[in-house]
Formats: sequence, structure tokens, C-alpha cells
Amino acid sequence: MGGLKKENKEYPIKELDASANADSIDWRTKGVVSPVGNQLVCMSGWAFAAIGSIESAAAIKSGKFIKLSE
Repeated sequence: MGGLKKENKEYPIKELDASANADSIDWRTKGVVSPVGNQLVCMSGWAFAAIGSIESAAAIKSGKFIKLSE
């Protein structure tokens, strides 16, 4: 397929003004990071990392933290 992407008319790209953004944010103080999970010996660290990322992203977006199951 190659070539240039067409401009998406339905969802145009918006430039954001980042000048008011903080240099860093401690998301733990905002209540959007789950505590460290006990993986025991299951060798599924990837699952804990993936679910943690989803939980945090959802909490930032909605303002409510919901603990999901790995």
C-alpha cells in the first residue's frame, strides 16, 4: 500500500499548548497507580505491566481508579 497517509477529516490533528504543563507528575499522589502485585512464580510480569498501564490510563481519563485482574 505505501505512500502518504490521507488527512483524516473526521479526526483532525490538534496542536496542544504544552507551555502550562508541569515538568513532572507523581501519578502515585494522584491515586492512579495500583500497588505492586504479587506475581509469585507465574512468570507473567508482562500481564501485570499491561494491566497496570490500562488501569492507570483509565483512571487518568475517567477520574476513577478501578482495579482489574491480571
